[in-house]
Amino acid sequence: MEISASFRTAARRIGFASASLLVLAPSKAPAASLIDYFLPIPVVKQMTSNAWGASGVLPRDQDNGIEDKANKSWSYWDGKILRAADGKYHMYVSRWSQSAGHNGWFGSNCVHTVSDSSPLGPYIDKGLCYNDENGKGHNVMVEQMNDGTYFVLVSETRRPATVYTSKSLDGPWVKLGSISFQANGFNIDVGNGSQLHSNTVILPRPDGSFLSIAREGVISLSTSGILGPYKVMTKSVFPNVQGLNNGFAEDPVIWRSGGKYHITVNWWDVKQARHVMSDDGINNWKDMGVAYKPSSDFIKYTDGTVNHWTKIERPQVFLKDGHVTHFTFSVIDVEKDKDGGNDNHNSKVIVVPFDGKRFDEDYGWKPGAYLYRNYSYDGLAAHLPAGSYTRAQLAALGVADNDISSMKLDSGVQVELFDDDEFRTPLGTIDADQTNFGNLGFNDKVTSLRISMVSSSVRDEAIRTAEPLRAMSGAIEVPGVESGVLRLVDPRGQVRLLPIERGRADVRGIPVGIYGVRREGAREAPQSLAILP
Repeated sequence: MEISASFRTAARRIGFASASLLVLAPSKAPAASLIDYFLPIPVVKQMTSNAWGASGVLPRDQDNGIEDKANKSWSYWDGKILRAADGKYHMYVSRWSQSAGHNGWFGSNCVHTVSDSSPLGPYIDKGLCYNDENGKGHNVMVEQMNDGTYFVLVSETRRPATVYTSKSLDGPWVKLGSISFQANGFNIDVGNGSQLHSNTVILPRPDGSFLSIAREGVISLSTSGILGPYKVMTKSVFPNVQGLNNGFAEDPVIWRSGGKYHITVNWWDVKQARHVMSDDGINNWKDMGVAYKPSSDFIKYTDGTVNHWTKIERPQVFLKDGHVTHFTFSVIDVEKDKDGGNDNHNSKVIVVPFDGKRFDEDYGWKPGAYLYRNYSYDGLAAHLPAGSYTRAQLAALGVADNDISSMKLDSGVQVELFDDDEFRTPLGTIDADQTNFGNLGFNDKVTSLRISMVSSSVRDEAIRTAEPLRAMSGAIEVPGVESGVLRLVDPRGQVRLLPIERGRADVRGIPVGIYGVRREGAREAPQSLAILP
């Protein structure tokens, strides 16, 4: 294929002197709603039609997330993932006997599952999280507090909502107590049996406070610890959309990424979820559009197979380096009353990749530095954009004094580190990722810092290969790379992340353009781009 003169000129402008160009087929308009940021799902082991379920969920990868492959013992629901320092992924779910049908969830238990190497799975059921009340628990979620302690929260069948804590994702889990609420002048039931204890989720904030949202849709704030009391701060923040009855809204999930707070909420009757966003997590929540819906084609594998689950509920998010990289969903292949137990139907938890960095960029996120409490990028304290940060400013953002042990930098970022407040007693300047500050002599010594942008060149995003990358049938071939993530950067610096599966990355649906290419996470020398027909 002949390279046009205009493309060669454009390539020279962005720094590729001997450019082979990456030209992608025309596509839809840029993503505008949360649903547009979901990525194709790499296959963990194999696609199969020899599985339980209606035709709309076949074939599928039974090793994605967790399910009872034989459909003989368990039904699974909920599902929240955290990664441990040893690289294993821990997902906490609810489980009940499949013989009871879907309504067996009233007797569900909180269960711990583990994947050894990937957030996609496969996850192995390790049994009950705790023995208290025989493991009873539904609406399961897990998260880490600012002091490093983990907590499991269960609600719905446990009212008031109950918290268990542990120093390890492997347990043991000890009951801390039940959360409580105060109406704070709002006309709302805050009793132990109220809707504030149904679909309850809790989000630790950088300043040490906690936000909660539940089926009522109100935001509550605790400045007195995870058990509260949580003071109701708002009326319902669920959007008022024509055709959607907020009496049927449920399953909110709240997270913070890119300096913004986000919620998705699902309308179970019409099978549609919406996304709302706020700058501070309490005020001025804005409706940002569709989050997900079962009728769309967003649950799509890298081989092009699309699954349509009848119900997609109970979302949770998995974040890496401050950005959402995966959503988990509870799914069932038929209407809930059609799953009668001991039949060909069931529920499971699936894991769907998500381009959270591009999502955050599109909503105003700026590049900067990722500050970690522990070595090897464990325990993210904060992601900070360019600027100067004193001890007090860092503390307000969740970064304790003398508590930084490793750091990652976005492309073109430089960080000056200081042993004292107000930028006194310099420790040094870094312009590359540092996995262990102990090796540099300033572990747990940083009190203030300055972050600056020194370069934004797209050439830093390249990947070096012996042969130019080529597209075949809508995919890039990546020589010598069996799996991973391919990072594409256009001349404006916009980033797209594409899963690499069997040495290929699917580029269907990406607009025509010129892109820098690099494997995500790699530190490779620049390379010119290749033409894709």
